Amino acid sequence: MRNHALRRRRARIIQAASKGKAEIIQAEAGGIEWIEAQAPAEGQAAKPKRFTITAYTGGLLRVSRYDTPVVIDLSGMAVNTPVPILLDHDATAIVGHADEADRGDTALKVSGMVSGVGEPADKVTQMAANGFPWRASVGVMPLELEWVSDGTITKVNGKSFKGPLCVARSSELKEVSFVAVAADGRTSVKVAASAAQPKEHDMKFE
Repeated sequence: MRNHALRRRRARIIQAASKGKAEIIQAEAGGIEWIEAQAPAEGQAAKPKRFTITAYTGGLLRVSRYDTPVVIDLSGMAVNTPVPILLDHDATAIVGHADEADRGDTALKVSGMVSGVGEPADKVTQMAANGFPWRASVGVMPLELEWVSDGTITKVNGKSFKGPLCVARSSELKEVSFVAVAADGRTSVKVAASAAQPKEHDMKFE
């Protein structure tokens, strides 16, 4: 009975994805390294801080509301810039935007600037200056889902995975967020430190 209910639930999720109504995959990813920004030329104001985020490394994700691990097929992910950069996947908490995106065979990287104004952007940059270890998380809308049964081997992003799992064969990147807790330690975020910061306070983390 339980297996029958599970199959019906999966069928509903697959149908919702085909109609663009599936649950957003909010997949946390990890690691952070802070780098020093280039000082502005004399007489010029400091430019907005820039960042580079390795947002997804092509592996298994533990996602709420999905019964099995999830893999996002990078070859089927639509990435359109600019990409909103948020705090904790909150559409009202804008940190900035990514104006460059590199969707490779095994990883997704985005680069941009802290263009937001107000508390979310200030919170990210000020806590970063204090050494807080921000992480990254992607918000992806699945458009085509494939369920891989128990024991079946499938290849995604150049890697082999054994079911049970769910593969998002087609998807759209909606946003990338700064988050406090992350699950995939291979993902990294690089944010430029303030050019006005005194030299003795410059910090680098890995």
